[in-house]
Amino acid sequence: MGAAKTTARGYRYVVASGDTMLGISARFGVCVRDLTAANDDNLEIVADQTLQIQRVTALRVGSSECSVTST
Repeated sequence: MGAAKTTARGYRYVVASGDTMLGISARFGVCVRDLTAANDDNLEIVADQTLQIQRVTALRVGSSECSVTST
C-alpha cells in the first residue's frame, strides 16, 4: 500500500508495487474515470509514481457510469 499526503484539493498518492487503478480508486472512494482524468487520462501506473486524487467525484462510486469505458 502506497503513501498518501493530504492536499487542499485531495491527496497525492505514491503508487506501491501491486497497486491498481481500481484498488486505489476504491481506497479513496473516487471513480476510476475521475482518477484517470486527474492524471492525464493514463490507466498505466508504476511503483513510485505520484497520483493526484481529488476528494469529490461527480458520479456515484460503484455505479456503471463511474467506470472507465473505451470510446
